[in-house]
Amino acid sequence: MLLVNVSPLGAGFDRAQAVAVQTDGRILVSGYSDNTSSSDRDGSIIRLNTNGTLDTNFSGDGKILVEMDGTAAQDRFNGLAIDSSGNIFAAGRAGSNAGITKLDSSGNLIAAFDGDGVVIHPLGGSGASARYNALRLDGSGRPVGVGSFISGGFVTLFVARSNATTGALDTTFDGDGSNSVDIQGGQEDARAMGIQSDGRIIASGPCDNDNSGFFKSCAARFTTAGALDTTFGDGSDGKIVVNPGAPSATRSRVRFKVMASI
Repeated sequence: MLLVNVSPLGAGFDRAQAVAVQTDGRILVSGYSDNTSSSDRDGSIIRLNTNGTLDTNFSGDGKILVEMDGTAAQDRFNGLAIDSSGNIFAAGRAGSNAGITKLDSSGNLIAAFDGDGVVIHPLGGSGASARYNALRLDGSGRPVGVGSFISGGFVTLFVARSNATTGALDTTFDGDGSNSVDIQGGQEDARAMGIQSDGRIIASGPCDNDNSGFFKSCAARFTTAGALDTTFGDGSDGKIVVNPGAPSATRSRVRFKVMASI
């Protein structure tokens, strides 16, 4: 096991959310860091050499903070992926919206990606708060992310696919680039995902049908066109719910962990 101590990236608090390993063995870690204070957090990425030292060929000092929202807001990178050219995609939260950042292998923002290297996806409609929780690249190199949005007090699971070059939502995916699913009629949050060899997408996470705080495990599968895959699930509706048992006095969340090898 390798333990690495990295000096603070920002003004104080740092947290790692995702890890990806390049083909040459160098390690990317993404998350979020305080910029000026805990109310102004930016998405952060560091790259480590195979021996655990910061790779100073990445962004000059081995680390970068990205203010995705453009204001003093809560930004974070929850998902991370690397394409065949070494470009880096980091997805998460940009203020109150879902957002994706694209960098080249040297840690520079790629301007062709929505004009400045950062794209904002206001998923869930007006007034909603959205975030990506996990990210993968499909067989064509397109970013596919899962997460949730909060609207009207309800948390809803979603999956979205973007154009890898421009960052725009891919309208060939369910008509507008995203699809949201009401699995139990309550709170549902996609925390993990996998893309099968045939391109079908599985999103999984906790769900609660009565807002009681007792969570079950839920998963949904989507076709390459973004529709629910009705060949998946107990009721042939593309969804599955697993109740781990009667709720305990200490409320616990149970989640599927979908492996990347699916």
